Amino acid sequence: MAYTRPWYQAAVATPGKTVITPAYFFPQEDPTMIAVVRTVQDGAGNARGVQTQDVSLKKLSDKIKSIRLGESGYLILTEADGWILVDPQDRSHIFKMVADLPKDYAPLAAHREGLGEVTLDGVPYMVNIVTTPA
Repeated sequence: MAYTRPWYQAAVATPGKTVITPAYFFPQEDPTMIAVVRTVQDGAGNARGVQTQDVSLKKLSDKIKSIRLGESGYLILTEADGWILVDPQDRSHIFKMVADLPKDYAPLAAHREGLGEVTLDGVPYMVNIVTTPA
């Protein structure tokens, strides 16, 4: 029987390598989570199973929510593909794509790196988009 869970599939697709999964929501405790997964191999190098460790992003999320930039600035944390993980101004944006938000957010979806400007709900903001290496 083949397992279909995304974390399992991520591990077996890259045997012998450690993989960090996309973020997911864990409703029992209300944090955003990631999983670190890797195949477990026998002495011959054959995959025999998958080891996984779930990691809560709650402390990171709380820290990001507490940061203020100037009088009205704040941070939004997204995954590389645009899924929003933290938006302190609007919790309803969590686990939505930046590109799927109201049209005010379109410049954020199109802007991949560096400085820019955007107006959200009539308030002008300067943005600095930073991408960290995987």
